[in-house]
Amino acid sequence: LAVQVLESRWAVRFFSNLFLFAKPCDDTWLDEVEKEACEESRPPVQVFNSGFCLHRSYEEELRSLDQPVLIVQGKEDETRIPKRNDYSSAMKNCSLETIQGRNVLPWEFPQDSAECIKRFLL
Repeated sequence: LAVQVLESRWAVRFFSNLFLFAKPCDDTWLDEVEKEACEESRPPVQVFNSGFCLHRSYEEELRSLDQPVLIVQGKEDETRIPKRNDYSSAMKNCSLETIQGRNVLPWEFPQDSAECIKRFLL
């Protein structure tokens, strides 16, 4: 029953608007989630969510990376911006880009997201 409630359109809209999007999520997002919500799609979500319970910092690993790294953050994700600024400045070869949006940037602002990646790769 709990899974059915969490996969309901109402719950997806509520949590998406609370955590993922700067502006209210649209019906296309909800339709896609509804279409993809099934028993086979649960394990990756469960693993992702369990990471919150076993949260640990990857700061040491991030600081040791030699390869170029791109971090793209949303302007409206205000609670995480200071921490990202800290660890990106501590990394050897890190580019930090801030664009419109909150958390699901390729969905919210696909063109801006693509431009960031393109600049980084070229």
